[in-house]
Amino acid sequence: MNLIVFLIEEFNIKNIAAAQISNIVNGVVNMLPIVAAILADSYFGNVPVIAVSAFVSLTVQTNIRNLKNKEPSSTALKTDEDLTSNTWRLCSVQEVEDFKAVLRLLPLWAAVMFLSTPVAVQMSMTVLQALVVDRELGPHFKVSAGSLQVIVLLSGCVFIMLNNWTIYPMYQKLIRKPLTPLKQVGIGHVFTILSMAVSAIVEAKRLKTVDNGHPMSVLWLVPALVLVGIGEAFHFPANIAVFYGEFPESLRNTATSLTSVVIGISFYLSTALIDVIQRTTGWLPDDINHGRVDNVYWVLVIGGVLNFGYFLVCSWLYKYRNLKENDSTTRS
Repeated sequence: MNLIVFLIEEFNIKNIAAAQISNIVNGVVNMLPIVAAILADSYFGNVPVIAVSAFVSLTVQTNIRNLKNKEPSSTALKTDEDLTSNTWRLCSVQEVEDFKAVLRLLPLWAAVMFLSTPVAVQMSMTVLQALVVDRELGPHFKVSAGSLQVIVLLSGCVFIMLNNWTIYPMYQKLIRKPLTPLKQVGIGHVFTILSMAVSAIVEAKRLKTVDNGHPMSVLWLVPALVLVGIGEAFHFPANIAVFYGEFPESLRNTATSLTSVVIGISFYLSTALIDVIQRTTGWLPDDINHGRVDNVYWVLVIGGVLNFGYFLVCSWLYKYRNLKENDSTTRS
C-alpha cells in the first residue's frame, strides 16, 4: 500500500500532510545510497557494502511489515621529502583535474534535480486524485490508489528496452552518430513537461465531474503516468551514463548514486513547494475536490519549461571528457 494511502486510512492524517510526510520519507530513503557509495569508494569496497545494505534493507522491510500487520581515499603524489612536514596535503595534478570535472557537472546535476521535483509533486497529487475518482474496473475489481505508480515503472521499463533495441539504433543509422546522453536527457525533459500538461487538463476535466454525480474513471490518470515513465526511460539511464562516464574513476560508485541523491533532494523540494503553494494559494485544501490541483500542474509546466531552457544552455556549453564519438570535441 502506498504510504500516502496508509497514513490517510490508518492514521486519519489530512491528505496534503500525508503527501508531504511521504515525500520526506522517500527523500530520506533515496539519500542513503550516497552514504553506501562513499563507504564503498573510500573504505570497504563493493561486496561488503552491498552485503550490509541488503541485510539492512531486509531488516527494515520486515519491521515495516510487522508494524503494518500489527573520507575519500588519498592518492596524492609527493615529489619532495620536505613536503612530509607540511600540515597541508598537496594535491596531484590528476586530483585537481578530477575536482574540476566534478564541478563542471554540478550545473547539469542541478537541472536533473529540478526535473525530478515536479515529478515528485505529480506522484503525490496523483495518489490524492486516485482517492477521489472511480477506481472500479468491472463489478469485482477496484484499483488501489497507491498502486497507480506501478504504471510509471512498467512504462519506463518497456521504453528502456524499446530505446535500446529500436529507437537508439534507428537514430544512429539515420543520423550516422549515436544519440548522446545529454540529448536523451533533453528528450526526457520534454516528455516530463508533457505529462504535467496532460495531468493539468485531466484534473480540470475531473473537477467538472465532481458535482454531476458521475466521478471520472481512474483510467484518465493513466496517460500522464505513462508519459512520466517514458520520460524517465530517457533521462534516468542517460543521467547515470553521464555521471558514471564523466566522474573520476575513483568515484564511480559515488557517481552512480548521484541519481538517487537527486531524487532524495527532489522529494524534500517537492515537500517545500507543496507547503508554499498551500500557504499562498487556495489550490491545495485537504479535500482536493474543492481545490485547483490543475493550477498546481500548470505551475509545474512553467517551471519545467524554464528548467528545460536552463538545461539546454548547460548541455550546449558542456564538453564530454570520455564520450566515445567520432568527434569527441562536439558539444552535446
